[in-house]
Amino acid sequence: MEQRTVERERTATLEPADLPEELPRKAAAAREQVRDLVSAGELPGADEAAAKAFLGDALLVTSELVTNALRHGDGMTDFTAQLTADGLEITVSDRSPLLPRPQFKEGDPAIGGYGWFLIQHLSAGTTISSLPDGGKRIAVRVPFGAAEPDRAAADDQDGQGVSSKSRTSAEG
Repeated sequence: MEQRTVERERTATLEPADLPEELPRKAAAAREQVRDLVSAGELPGADEAAAKAFLGDALLVTSELVTNALRHGDGMTDFTAQLTADGLEITVSDRSPLLPRPQFKEGDPAIGGYGWFLIQHLSAGTTISSLPDGGKRIAVRVPFGAAEPDRAAADDQDGQGVSSKSRTSAEG
């Protein structure tokens, strides 16, 4: 399925004070929600070290997704996190139709630009859906135990930072 992105003027950026009350206003607030959720749940077969490693991965992915939506996605419009039988599903929506893409270049010592790469490396599945009113929804699954990264997306097979296997559309 072909998917095109459209450059558009950035005129409708949500400021943290404009977010609905239930949405985290900063990455730190989203991390706190995830920390509370994971702490309250049971991780199947996880010893203390595995539980700490899972929580660290979940918090880093949460932070990067929310930061990207706030910084690059014209503002976050939705955030959910839920424990599943095999991990944590995190969903972040924003107003931008632009697909995420890696910002760093190998050998470039610049700070920043590693977020999308980290998300792909720590998650076992990524889905990006176009939203009917514009924008996109990114859903990732952070697995319990050692992650089997979404290698197709991490390898950036189509030059957009997302493989065609991991993209979906909100059609139909």
